[in-house]
Amino acid sequence: MKVLKMLMSLLLTLCIGLTGVTVGSAQTTDYLEWPEKTSIDPNHDWTIKWNQELDANTVNNNNIYVQHDLDKVEGVKVSLNADKKSIKVEAPEEGYSPEESYYLFVEKSVKSLKGKELMQPIKMKFTTKHVISSLHSKEEIIQKWNEYKPTFEGNPYIETPSISSPYSPGSLKPAFLEDGLNMANFVRYLTGLPDNLVLDEALNEQAQYGAVLTAANGYLSHFPEKPEDMPEGFYNIGYQATSTSNLHYAFTSSNLHFNSKQTDFIESGTLAYSVKSYMDDHGTSNLQSVGHRRWILSPQLKNIGFGYATKPSSQYSGYTQAFTPMKVFDKSGPPATSTYTTWPSAGYFPVQFFDDPATPWSIHLNYNEFLDPIIDYNGEVTVELVRKNDGKKWTFNDLDKGEKFFNVDTSGYGDSFGVIFKPDNITSYNEGEVFSIKVSGLRDINNLPVTINYEVELFDILH
Repeated sequence: MKVLKMLMSLLLTLCIGLTGVTVGSAQTTDYLEWPEKTSIDPNHDWTIKWNQELDANTVNNNNIYVQHDLDKVEGVKVSLNADKKSIKVEAPEEGYSPEESYYLFVEKSVKSLKGKELMQPIKMKFTTKHVISSLHSKEEIIQKWNEYKPTFEGNPYIETPSISSPYSPGSLKPAFLEDGLNMANFVRYLTGLPDNLVLDEALNEQAQYGAVLTAANGYLSHFPEKPEDMPEGFYNIGYQATSTSNLHYAFTSSNLHFNSKQTDFIESGTLAYSVKSYMDDHGTSNLQSVGHRRWILSPQLKNIGFGYATKPSSQYSGYTQAFTPMKVFDKSGPPATSTYTTWPSAGYFPVQFFDDPATPWSIHLNYNEFLDPIIDYNGEVTVELVRKNDGKKWTFNDLDKGEKFFNVDTSGYGDSFGVIFKPDNITSYNEGEVFSIKVSGLRDINNLPVTINYEVELFDILH
């Protein structure tokens, strides 16, 4: 809280014949101007201190007030503090407008208990800072992260799968599965979607067959071949899983003894790590659609399942490959209430979830709210991305791709159209960077033009 000190004496002899000045005459009065204050929070309250106790009857909105464009700001509350030597000037309940200039006025008619007035009325200019419009505050995001961050320790298996004959799906410990579920709910929370996904036991079991099938083959495929010695029934369940799941693999230690407390963020090879990777969704084969990301952010997703199986690495001694299907083809949740979601999401966003320059940006349009820009009209979708820290600007559309990446995907992953873009000449994303995004050339279901504007400010979720 800013504290303004009035150290001048309240001399009665200098106020003989002078009276308080009204609001309407504020611009013509000879005011003592205090130094301007900048970058003030729109919800900031001022405290003004005197060197004498004040007459409470003179502490009111006629004698102390805030103006904007010559108009008095409504809703500003003025009150005498318990020490009787300081006054609190509270911001309106809705706050001041961001990036605007205001004047705080203190008129001479504020009196001490002995009836003394100010020698000269005072005014101070202050300018409010830019404010990010955010789905959640930083504090809320950190609190949610502390609730959902990985906590599993130990070996993930209740029963270890067998990836060779005789094949066995095995089973996973509930706490290991819970980490994967929590990570999926956390990323949905960031985007404003309900973080109410639940694990389905039948989907977990099916995903285990898919994990064994992909581990047995040693590669990822939604439509894998059947190993020669794998029973047909086992293969069919595994195939059903891989064809309706996000698929991922990562290298991890061969001892499979996870300890989240020893990592600053998310341990490689875990289910939680696979969800983070799905959301990154970079790589040549993923850029066109970011389909893994869009499935996890499908508004109607509710029931999910995870599988997990490992295979010794042929590339790195002492490491294994962890294969992790995530069942996401579910629509048991309620219909979408959001018009669109974005990744990274609008407002404050943890840089740990967007720190790789290979990671694409994306906007997911509810296809019940937007026309298909390819089929329904000759859409000329354009995205403008500006890094506000230095003014660097990128423009994305089908006419000027250059080294940048841009695509509009209408294939329906996650019940959405995808606008996907990735700027060039970025080596990293960093804490404190602020980006503004403008998307034009869209049309809603009534064929009316739509422009989307939002900002993203990256912050460190761990400190």
